[in-house]
Amino acid sequence: EKEQVCTFEESVQLATRCGIKKEDVKDVLTYIYRKLGTILYFEDVPNLSHLVICNPEIVYQAISNLIFSLYENLDDARNTGLISDRVFRVHVKDASKFLHADYVLELLKHFRILASVGSGQYFMPCVLHSSTSEVPTNTEPLIYCFPFQPDPSTSEELRVIPVGLATGLVVHLQSLPPIEFNGRTVKRRWRFAKMQHFKNQYQFHVYEFNMILLVIKAKHIELHLIEKDDEARSANVQVMAMKDVKEGLVHICHLYNYNLTPDIRLLCISRQSGCGIHFAEYSSDTGRLSCTEVECGITDFNPEP
Repeated sequence: EKEQVCTFEESVQLATRCGIKKEDVKDVLTYIYRKLGTILYFEDVPNLSHLVICNPEIVYQAISNLIFSLYENLDDARNTGLISDRVFRVHVKDASKFLHADYVLELLKHFRILASVGSGQYFMPCVLHSSTSEVPTNTEPLIYCFPFQPDPSTSEELRVIPVGLATGLVVHLQSLPPIEFNGRTVKRRWRFAKMQHFKNQYQFHVYEFNMILLVIKAKHIELHLIEKDDEARSANVQVMAMKDVKEGLVHICHLYNYNLTPDIRLLCISRQSGCGIHFAEYSSDTGRLSCTEVECGITDFNPEP
């Protein structure tokens, strides 16, 4: 068992015996983890930095066994994605004999597989069913496409996003910190609007005002506005939600070292006549949405609350 996992202090003792200076151990461990992949060491994650996983396979196996066990044995989890802390620890004990439940929990949080949602519960979208039915909405959705351009001289292609990255985005949205919006503090930017979810469909109250349906598909994500209370404020919430999703995707892709173009583009959502379905661009620096079609006439979409 000691060959599978060791503490950082134990790795320092081993390294010094091999002629490595104590102050260089963190850099050596980080290099082996990031460049060679033969160990797991998370220096920048406070609750994980005290351990070194000498055999990464035990982590992959533990997470795989855990997800399979939860999906196969918990009907509620397949419908809601919610798991109590007590049930989580029971299943982790069966899934891994080398890793403590606290460490597995922190790993799942770090890789955006699981989010704490309060009251001793966790949310894991990877154990949910998928839905094949469409939810009717009254508005045209924001559509996020994932362009991938391996060679600038070639034409643009749309790239498929792995399901794990998409569900990681949902966990990321649940973990966003509080923000000041419209003169008030919003503690939870994305709050579930209903208990039942699907792996590819989620309903949220976004910024406490509007209900939004997030639909995840292979090559794009749709953001439907289901309910709106005020036209201008609703449009502003859509733009803010779009910014959260864009930044979340970039973060998740970076976390998993997935090669995705940082400038995720989306389709134009102008309600003005004469604007069809075509690419629009969003600037995270200015918070503005501009249409790329000359005939559209929308060059600066930034609705005020």
